[in-house]
Amino acid sequence: MVIFPKSREEWDKSVYFLFRAYVVIAFVSVEFLRMGWPRHGGIPENLILVVFGHFVCFFSLLYRGVVQLFTRGAEEATLNLISALVAFRIGYHSLRYLAS
Repeated sequence: MVIFPKSREEWDKSVYFLFRAYVVIAFVSVEFLRMGWPRHGGIPENLILVVFGHFVCFFSLLYRGVVQLFTRGAEEATLNLISALVAFRIGYHSLRYLAS
C-alpha cells in the first residue's frame, strides 16, 4: 500500500484534489450553517475567508488547467477547468452573504 505519491504528476493530482475538495466541502458547510443565521446581518466574520478561499481555488485550478491544456492532455485540463468554473460560481454565489 502506497500512502505518499511517488512521481511529480501524482503529487500534482493530489494537491489539486485538495483544492477541488475544499470547494465542495466549504460550499456544503456554508449552505448547511446558513440556516441558523438571521435573515439580515449577523453572518460569521470569517465567512470572507471562505469566499476568498473559493477564489484562490478558482485561480489555482484555472492556472493549472491552462498549463495542462498546452502541455499534457485535454482530459486532465478539462477536469481542472470545470473545477475552476465551479469554484468561481460557488464563490460568486457566496458573495451575496457578505452584502447583508
